[in-house]
Amino acid sequence: LEIANESFKTHTDKFRSTIRNQLALIGGKDINGTIQEAMLMEADQSRINGNTTDTISKYRHILNQTNFPMITRRRALFNAANYLASSTMNPKGASDLMLEYLGDFKDDAEVCRRYVEYLWQQQDDDDGSNEAKAQADSFIRQYFSGPRGHKKYTEENYLFFTVGVTYCTYYDLHYRKFESKDARKRH
Repeated sequence: LEIANESFKTHTDKFRSTIRNQLALIGGKDINGTIQEAMLMEADQSRINGNTTDTISKYRHILNQTNFPMITRRRALFNAANYLASSTMNPKGASDLMLEYLGDFKDDAEVCRRYVEYLWQQQDDDDGSNEAKAQADSFIRQYFSGPRGHKKYTEENYLFFTVGVTYCTYYDLHYRKFESKDARKRH
């Protein structure tokens, strides 16, 4: 440890500052588990002690590490979105964050379901419509339809399909505009 410390002192201030910042991202020198797990634990701890900007920045740092295990990145996405929606009462921020990383998880039904749930939590627009619910409806329909649509009755998709049917039905009954009753029946 003394040799490493002496070597550290011989480097430039910029290098030492970079190392200190990296150590801060993982919670210091004394960590348990992998560096990825330590970074996630530090981001989670920041939910209690830190401000919103710093906390989300820590989660983004994990999410942007494409070499990290998907399970760690997925957990970081869930925790960050949950923090935004629950602790800061910002479901739009949660859905925007999920949308930003949705491409990395486009076949993960749990990620997609949570994205839709954050869209669904958003308040109606002033005119009584709801663009977020329209986006949720469209996303669900696209996820399960077309030639590349996901199978509805597979174990990993079943919960999302069930929630999706409920949301789409509610959207059709309360938000979708039809030019006539016949058009509504045909839909």
